[in-house]
Amino acid sequence: MLNTANPALRSVLVLSLIAALALIASCSGADSPPEPAQTPVPSPILSVGAQPTRTPWPTVWPTDTPRPATPYPTPDLTARTEEPLDNFILPGAWLNAPFTDVDGAQRTLEDYAGRLVIVHTLAARCDLCMDQQRMLAQAIQDRYAINVLPDAVYLALGVEPGETPALIESVVRERLGEQWATIELVRRDDVAGDYVTGLASDALRRELERAFGSGAVDPLAQTVIVVEPDGLAHLTSEGLVDWRELRDAITAYGILPESPSP
Repeated sequence: MLNTANPALRSVLVLSLIAALALIASCSGADSPPEPAQTPVPSPILSVGAQPTRTPWPTVWPTDTPRPATPYPTPDLTARTEEPLDNFILPGAWLNAPFTDVDGAQRTLEDYAGRLVIVHTLAARCDLCMDQQRMLAQAIQDRYAINVLPDAVYLALGVEPGETPALIESVVRERLGEQWATIELVRRDDVAGDYVTGLASDALRRELERAFGSGAVDPLAQTVIVVEPDGLAHLTSEGLVDWRELRDAITAYGILPESPSP
């Protein structure tokens, strides 16, 4: 402990001691290395046009290609033909009254004796008639697909005065689209059946109305007449006839050829 009676000298000594301690402290700190500077982490920068994504990589793509829809129903091999239609019309003058086909030839329903005939009375201007034609094409395709298509004639019979068979057929062809292939199918020589487009004469319209009612000459009524090979006729229910009902009628009244089409 420093002890002196001179106050001035004591002050000088105290200041000298403080300066010495400060010098010692600065020298001892010079031996410690300086702490490294903190390097800032750069934020991610997206290139021009790049966008962040949450999609996992690699992307898993489906391997199964969806099957295209078919224009025809899948045949139900377990379905049985319904009971034959119980309403019938006896053969009459309507079998012998003429109509004109697309080639300009005069024909009668009697010309098809011994074969099943499906008659649909229609008009080119009738949209609902085209729906009925699609139903008929579905029924034909269904029977053909399982090799039970009988020998039958499918008659699109126009009953609208002023139209022509060529006009009716062109409209049916356009409206059926892909299903027109079924019409071409039954027109082939190696396939049982035939598809005929015609225009009823005034005499045939009168006889159809007399035998089957006014709906037979009204395109909007969607009249479908099933004529058995012996000329006995059946009138389907009023309104659009479902393809299944047509399918059943084809099977119930048609006669399979001796050598079914492949």
